[in-house]
Amino acid sequence: AAVRGMDGPPPRARLPLAEAPLLAALAAEERPAAVSDTAAEPRYRPLLGRPAGSWLGAPLLRHGRVTGALVLECDTAGRFGPDDLPAVGAIAAQAAVVLENARLSAAAEELTRQLEVVTNVTQLVNSRDVSRELPGLLRTIIHQIRLVVPCDLAAVALANDGADSFTVETVYDYAVRDPTELPPAAQVPAEGTPWQTACRTGSPLVQRDLAASGFAEDRDLAARGLSASVVVPISGGNRTMGALRFACRQPEVYREPQVATLLEIARQVGTMLHKERLAREREEAASELARSREHLNMVDKVRLVGQLASGVAHDFNNRLAGILGNAQLLLLEIEDAEQREMLRVIERAAKDGTETVRRLQGFARMQPDEQMTDVWLDALARDAIDLTRPRWRDVAQRRGARIEIKREIAPTPAILGRPGELREVLSNLIINAADAIPRSGVITVWTAEETDADGGRWVVATVADTGTGIPPEVQARIFDPFFTTKGEQGTGLGLAVSLGIVQSHGGRIDVASEPGVGTRFSVRLPVRAAGQPPVATPAPRRNLPMRPGHVLLAESELMLRAPTARLLRRWGHRVTEAADGAAALAAFAPGEFDLVISDLGMPDMSGFDLLAEIRRRDPAVPTVLLSGWGRADPDDGRETVADAVLEKPFDQDELRAVVAGVLARR
Repeated sequence: AAVRGMDGPPPRARLPLAEAPLLAALAAEERPAAVSDTAAEPRYRPLLGRPAGSWLGAPLLRHGRVTGALVLECDTAGRFGPDDLPAVGAIAAQAAVVLENARLSAAAEELTRQLEVVTNVTQLVNSRDVSRELPGLLRTIIHQIRLVVPCDLAAVALANDGADSFTVETVYDYAVRDPTELPPAAQVPAEGTPWQTACRTGSPLVQRDLAASGFAEDRDLAARGLSASVVVPISGGNRTMGALRFACRQPEVYREPQVATLLEIARQVGTMLHKERLAREREEAASELARSREHLNMVDKVRLVGQLASGVAHDFNNRLAGILGNAQLLLLEIEDAEQREMLRVIERAAKDGTETVRRLQGFARMQPDEQMTDVWLDALARDAIDLTRPRWRDVAQRRGARIEIKREIAPTPAILGRPGELREVLSNLIINAADAIPRSGVITVWTAEETDADGGRWVVATVADTGTGIPPEVQARIFDPFFTTKGEQGTGLGLAVSLGIVQSHGGRIDVASEPGVGTRFSVRLPVRAAGQPPVATPAPRRNLPMRPGHVLLAESELMLRAPTARLLRRWGHRVTEAADGAAALAAFAPGEFDLVISDLGMPDMSGFDLLAEIRRRDPAVPTVLLSGWGRADPDDGRETVADAVLEKPFDQDELRAVVAGVLARR
């Protein structure tokens, strides 16, 4: 408006046509009009606060549509009349063109700004590492949007996979001066929120009056002084991934141009989020592939260990059988108490070695689990100290170290377990403790009973050392199979096997270590329940009655054949020894022998072949098969050629029971 005689520019205000009847008639008739005397025109209303004497007006027409009006007023009546209509009409036509051009120019500038923002967002999405910079990129994009869309509050909500909720983060708030003081991202339920509605419909949700909204969240914004908002869904990869929200204190600011801009930018954000998801899925797939490869490598290692176990089991069992047999023979003949105690340590070590071989065979799918019996952890701890004495005392002294063993062993209640396995666990822990002490130090072994918060009873055996300690990065891997810090001297199986043994007993191993101070391993095992009956153990069979007879013993290992033959002779049998299958067949004659005992693995023929041939010659002769290859497979045919199968290394009581049982059935 242009005025004369007024102080300052006239106020800008919205004027409903109902309050200006003369202007309404001008717009309706779409032609200029003149009022010579406003006092005689009832439709006249003052526009600038004071009445005028005469009035002249013309509509602003563009493309057949009224876009405004050009009005001239004069204080003097009779100033305007019909002769002024052509001139004011021409001026109005020119003014309409100028205003339209200005509007188009402003729209073009606005569109240019919007295109620049969209271009910047597109470049950001395509040039940055979305998988590592997602939060920062989202904040940058929203601040770009604020350049072209009215905004006093901006937030982004990302849908959570597998949960009906959104993670909502406020990126801009006019009421917060320092961006670092914005509230952190929070997870909110999706039900009953504008986010959910926009995502489900796939369309923008525009609220022009937040105070009247049906969403409680919108009304909360209205209480903070915000008037309008728009929520735009974010889609990518054929799925809705979240939404953008903008709110403003001005009412009705989110119209078609702003919403169109937000939709385009939301599409770019959706592409970015889809790329981030694909990158994350690729990383997860790569990690899974790496884990699969590691598992396959582990399977290969296990297979190799299985092959190794099956290859060495026979030879190792033969040697253990020779050690055990000779130690038990000496126990029958030696009276000296100290020597007998040393022989019992050898006997116990040989039997534990047997359990080790059996577990290795089980690792190679050759052997089932042994049955549990009542064991006392304090006794096993004493045994483990005695068994490992050569390592913590003699070997340590040879490398210039002095290691002291402290025993704090308290009586413990019985638990269900396999004594050989648990003794091996404690032995491994003591050996590891000795290896961790470079010069001099102390290994403390103690046992105790504990009760947890739930009333459960546990027995605990702890091995602590004052050695070098374990770094945290190494401690995280000490129970991994084949992981070792001992170089070529270590197999990486000791702690892995020990953990498996303890877990199979329902227990756990706790580790505490500090580099430069030492390490403590605690084995916790559950106490047998009070109402649980004790496990029955076989009665000694040392005095089992047996009928003497003539025995043919075929065994290629002299260190096993000699003590076995000596035991049989001690029990009253007459024994013919054969070093291989050919010698046994040469010595055999039908009706000559009461029993034939043969090793399974001999260099010239197997025990299967030997006993089959003997059975062919004399079907009535009893036969026993000695096996160092583990327990019999039900389908391997051993029962067809042998009346009994005895695993190596065998106790003399086991041998006596088998021989007596076979002879009694004849």
